[in-house]
Amino acid sequence: MTILDIVNAVKAPYTVWRTLHGIEPLCRDGRPIFISGNASVLFKVWHEGRLKMLKCYTRKHPYLKEIYGSDFLPREVYVTSLLGSQWVDCLLYDYIEGKTLDERLCEASQAGDYAPLAAGFDRMANRLLAAERKHGDLNCENIIVDSDNQFHPIDFDAAFVPSLAGRPSVEVGTTAYQHPARNEKLFDQHIDDYSIAFISTLLNAAVFDPSLFENFSSTHTPAILPHEIVAGHCNRLDSIIDQFARHGDAVHYRIARMLTSQWPRLFNLKSTIAYSDSGSLADSSEDDSLEQEGGLWGCRNSSGWVVAPLYDDGFDPTEGYMVVSLGGYTHLISIESHRVVHSFEKGTTAKPVKDGQLGIRLQDGSRQSISLDALLQNSSE
Repeated sequence: MTILDIVNAVKAPYTVWRTLHGIEPLCRDGRPIFISGNASVLFKVWHEGRLKMLKCYTRKHPYLKEIYGSDFLPREVYVTSLLGSQWVDCLLYDYIEGKTLDERLCEASQAGDYAPLAAGFDRMANRLLAAERKHGDLNCENIIVDSDNQFHPIDFDAAFVPSLAGRPSVEVGTTAYQHPARNEKLFDQHIDDYSIAFISTLLNAAVFDPSLFENFSSTHTPAILPHEIVAGHCNRLDSIIDQFARHGDAVHYRIARMLTSQWPRLFNLKSTIAYSDSGSLADSSEDDSLEQEGGLWGCRNSSGWVVAPLYDDGFDPTEGYMVVSLGGYTHLISIESHRVVHSFEKGTTAKPVKDGQLGIRLQDGSRQSISLDALLQNSSE
């Protein structure tokens, strides 16, 4: 059986379907529009008045029922060829209008293009890490970005669900987005950890350095690769980590540092990336105080964390602001907005706000006192 045999079967009005009726493939010049992959052929079709995707498998996949549930249609279409005939497994699901993340990245050209993509990806990552079904092959071609900048992972053929625990995976994902130690034995709720951390790092770093994707439209390959990172041969990652520290982006500073892990399971990823949503933080109150968790510092009150515990060091908040340090940089955080409102040059340290003033010590050892109002005004310019 060839791909052409499947295409002809989907098009033909007399083809035998086991359960489906009224499948109408979208055509160009009288031929169905399709995409062929390693193990399937994908069609855009009309079915019961709705636009859907029909996926026909060219070979057996043992876990499709567990992964897709009722969307999986075993032995659905009868395909005839010169070598004989056979029933082919199918998948039918709603079409998602949008562009792949790969396409969106090819269109991007400046820093402002990457911020919404980075935020959208992190929102999707939080949902995926909380879900029972993990993806298994996250890459820029397997994510659809809709007109509202919502991210939708597609093609779950490599997915893990709890009922598959203890079995080997049948796929290990796309090499350019996977940890080099990923193999068929690593098949559990952590299979997406590394690819999530990797893509999140690239997208958020591009907000500061768009050159990370300047060749993407021609190569469709990330500017840095997991095997280089894990082997310690990626100086560009060091620069990315320093940029996150410079801007006080503690969430992505911690995630980027995880990429050097010698093991694909990133146990702190889920709790760390959750802080990318400011809605996960508590409102400021009178009992705000400096606290640590796992050796990292933040600000907490009786309702929860007000400033995420992701910083190297810090002081108790005063007058609505908190001084913290990250990767050698000192930052001033507004407790009310949970945001960094001023970042100092590397090596400059600061004391907590007192009577509207900050005492700072410069890298050369000299000391200064700066009014909070003047500091905030300079930061906004």
